[in-house]
Amino acid sequence: MIDIKDLKEVIADVLDMDVEEIHDDIMLEELNDWDSVNAVRLMLHIESALGIRLPVEQMMKATSLKELLAAVTEETV
Repeated sequence: MIDIKDLKEVIADVLDMDVEEIHDDIMLEELNDWDSVNAVRLMLHIESALGIRLPVEQMMKATSLKELLAAVTEETV
């Protein structure tokens, strides 16, 4: 089961951030260097690191860490 800690680690890796900088209620647009290119990089990294293929539509709909977690969790069911 994927949890918020796993997702934070992937985001931190992709965006070259410390995990501690990413709080549970963060909006994705608040992340350092957040843009469409990094959104795609994150989607690909989620697939390779967590083994989850996330549809582009779901990735682009997510505006917060919690929404992204919900999308990732939905894909693992």
